[in-house]
Amino acid sequence: MAFNKIGALGYNNTLPTLAMSLSAGEVFLLPAGQGVVGTFNSSSNLALTGWTLNGQYIVELGKYCIIQYFDPVLLIWRSFGSAGATGSFTSDGTNYRIANLTGCPVGALITNTGSGMTNGFYGYNAAGSAVVIQSGTVTAGNSTLTVAASAGSSTWNVIVGGSINTTVTVTAGGTNYTRAPLLVFNPPVGQGSQPYVLPTGYCTLSSGAVNAVTVVNAGSGLVSAPTITVIPQPGDTTGGGAVLTVNSTLTNSGQVTWMAPSYNGTALTSTPTFTFTGTGTGSVAVTAIMNYTVTGATPTTVGVAYTSGITFSQVLGGNPVPGTVATGITDPYFDTGLLQTRPAQLTITTTATTLSGATISVLDAGYGFPTTPPLMYPLYQGVSTQGVVTPTVGGQTDTFKIISL
Repeated sequence: MAFNKIGALGYNNTLPTLAMSLSAGEVFLLPAGQGVVGTFNSSSNLALTGWTLNGQYIVELGKYCIIQYFDPVLLIWRSFGSAGATGSFTSDGTNYRIANLTGCPVGALITNTGSGMTNGFYGYNAAGSAVVIQSGTVTAGNSTLTVAASAGSSTWNVIVGGSINTTVTVTAGGTNYTRAPLLVFNPPVGQGSQPYVLPTGYCTLSSGAVNAVTVVNAGSGLVSAPTITVIPQPGDTTGGGAVLTVNSTLTNSGQVTWMAPSYNGTALTSTPTFTFTGTGTGSVAVTAIMNYTVTGATPTTVGVAYTSGITFSQVLGGNPVPGTVATGITDPYFDTGLLQTRPAQLTITTTATTLSGATISVLDAGYGFPTTPPLMYPLYQGVSTQGVVTPTVGGQTDTFKIISL
């Protein structure tokens, strides 16, 4: 976070607020501090003059924009905070950006892992070039395992294998714990440049000792079993001594265990499908998790005996990610902040005794719908046949503001 200089003694901020609009699918790399006036990270596309940026900003997001940081381990952009947030921020010019991902895929639900593939990472590096990483060795190009989206031109990173066995041995339960301690899984020695997702889990106590461990996420891409650090909870001043050991045999070898977009592509109005190419990929099945907003609605059943000139208020809440995660994949949502759904708000104004010709207005398009929201049923007393309205989805153009501190 930035050291906010506004209001500091002797500091006079004379730089204007910079407002920019992002169409759905567009991103803006937050500039670093610079000594060259009129350039943004050696790019003069904004043609700014008279500014010397220091890399510290107040960022005011629109309702549909999010701040992201680059994950150097998994080579993807990850979101934090919430859409529409405001706060101070420091950027290095490379690893932080503002993104409008409405209408774009933001994750994937693996419903069938496939088999017979070679463990490793298949996707794109920070520069957007295709790479394969197997046993820590990076090879340029990728014709081994590829993923093609049916629409939107999104590109994807995939990890095969490298999950832990969900049986964790309590080698020593420790003593005098008053609260269940926290568990931190550590990258295994020799992981090197091999992209990975660390496991997560929690433990329970019996008579002040750790007696069992539950694995929440079995991880992905690990080259060997990780170790576990046991940390007493705040307030527990007596507990200690627990030792937990992960089974040395990894699982899900040859199977797709993780997938996420390296580039989210352009905004869509329907969910894309995926085609996998490579040895063992024939049975792989993945469902895209979208970041839809509601763009409108259409009456599909007009109903009978409505009253002309009546306005209905309609709120569309979030709907769950579709599908069932494949057996052995314990983390269907890689990032807990992947979607932070905000309900959509619409009004429906009748112009006749049915919903035919009704005026439908979107007051708030909502945010973070993983699929098209369910049908709407505008309820009205005395209607003999209820109308049905089908939402339409897609992306939104949004505006954000930054102030250089």
